[in-house]
Amino acid sequence: DLCRATRDTVVEGTESSFGGTPTEVRLSAFWKGVALAPHRTLVVGRLDGIIAGALQLVRPNPLTEAGPYVAEIMTFFVAPWARGHGLARMMVETAEAVARGKGIRILDVSMRANRRRAIALFESLGYARWGEKEHYAFIGGKFVAGLYFSKSLDVPLP
Repeated sequence: DLCRATRDTVVEGTESSFGGTPTEVRLSAFWKGVALAPHRTLVVGRLDGIIAGALQLVRPNPLTEAGPYVAEIMTFFVAPWARGHGLARMMVETAEAVARGKGIRILDVSMRANRRRAIALFESLGYARWGEKEHYAFIGGKFVAGLYFSKSLDVPLP
């Protein structure tokens, strides 16, 4: 289900992390790697019991000088056939709860500047836009702009 939802989103043009339409083998290896990485948490959204979206909550190495207090949401998507059911909001709220439980204080996310629905979602959840990058990703033979957002989770330091 996860590979199908990912491929449907890539083909539709919303998800660009894979540099073209990935094969089933490549997608399966990618998601298995995510599941095995101790600093990554995979959050999935289901519609009628079928995985229809996902995101990664990526935490830093706990030995970094900056400390393990900032995490990033990555590879965030909902398959085209599952949009409009609140899965995106549910997945982000779940990621925030997991992050809080792990002592994360700040969540960051970046996305292409043309992802209007995703931008509106993150802004509605209290994420503040702090930057723009003109050459964010290279898609279809040209650079596209990207936006950067952060949210304080108000978790006290240990």
